[in-house]
Amino acid sequence: MAANTKQYDDSAFLQSAVDRERSTPFLLRIFYNFGSNNALSKYNARRQNLPNELQVYTWRDATLKEIASLIQEVVKEARSPTATLRFHLVYPNPLLNQYSEKPLGTVVNGAVSPSDKLTLADCRLVIGDFLDVAILTGAVDTRSHSQSPDSPQSDHNSDSEHQAKKPRRDV
Repeated sequence: MAANTKQYDDSAFLQSAVDRERSTPFLLRIFYNFGSNNALSKYNARRQNLPNELQVYTWRDATLKEIASLIQEVVKEARSPTATLRFHLVYPNPLLNQYSEKPLGTVVNGAVSPSDKLTLADCRLVIGDFLDVAILTGAVDTRSHSQSPDSPQSDHNSDSEHQAKKPRRDV
């Protein structure tokens, strides 16, 4: 018996339009935290339940702005006019036998950001992945966290998280 060598091509799935009247939504688990994203180690400690979980049914064409508005309906702090929601994709990485994360972008209340129109399909989210959302209040420099979904995965222990906390200096 020959091994099945056919590769799955998901490009049609990612690019096709979604008819929300006829398509069944999928369950998306969203974990949020105040001030910073959840530590990746919390996802890898599989016995530990993360607090602050939202479960929503949505479609792959939902935008980060739409997801942000769903979070704002439930989480009072996310409704603040100065709130920023920073999205990370958390996914099982079979090569490392643990979860990995990828920054997706930010949604800023009262402002337009490039991440607003990113869809879950653009972010390459698949059923079973999680969204991790940091709810930040006050003035935040979001430039270091707005990355395209195709950008390389950042290391969770990288300096980017520490750089975002440093005061901004204009030269």
